[in-house]
Amino acid sequence: MPEAVAAVFWFWAAFHFTVGPFWIAHMEAAKTTPPRRLAREFAVFIVAGWFPFVAVCAGIARFLGGIHELVLLFLYFCGGGFMLYLAAKTLSAAKPGGRALNFDWKAMTVLVWGNPKAWLSIPAGSLAADYSESEAANILFFIVLNLPAQISAAAWWAFVARQGVKIAGDRRMGYANAFMLAGFAAYLLWRGGELAAS
Repeated sequence: MPEAVAAVFWFWAAFHFTVGPFWIAHMEAAKTTPPRRLAREFAVFIVAGWFPFVAVCAGIARFLGGIHELVLLFLYFCGGGFMLYLAAKTLSAAKPGGRALNFDWKAMTVLVWGNPKAWLSIPAGSLAADYSESEAANILFFIVLNLPAQISAAAWWAFVARQGVKIAGDRRMGYANAFMLAGFAAYLLWRGGELAAS
């Protein structure tokens, strides 16, 4: 249980504290949107858009992993490889890029459901939630442990935006993001290696 908690927290920290289109939109909105309205849009998004998405991704991973051990092994190594790719891309990116989107729960829901990073990383990350024999309980565990990281990230990115901190091109931010992503990649590859050796 402690290992599962630590691994899931590590994943959500790596996922939410690395800059992406969602957090860029959140930061832009935080500069001008009243905090109460921003919090309301964020809360509706979590319930109506985010929780269903995470449940679907985790459910797919659990279903595929249950088909055969080789599929589970593939998910571990594919997820670990993708996290390493994101870590390398984070280091080489000069800026997040792209136009900031309007931050409302509908736009953010569409963004998340259409985000390849989320589709590729969340199923692999959900494999860390293995504290129970019940797959439904593991998915719920994964979703619930997301909340502290996601709410902390929302507060952090809003604070950063209001301070006028320049995220684009900040090498220290890139190093921190790459470290978190590479750390979780190492965990997935280690678990995949354990499974392959057994």
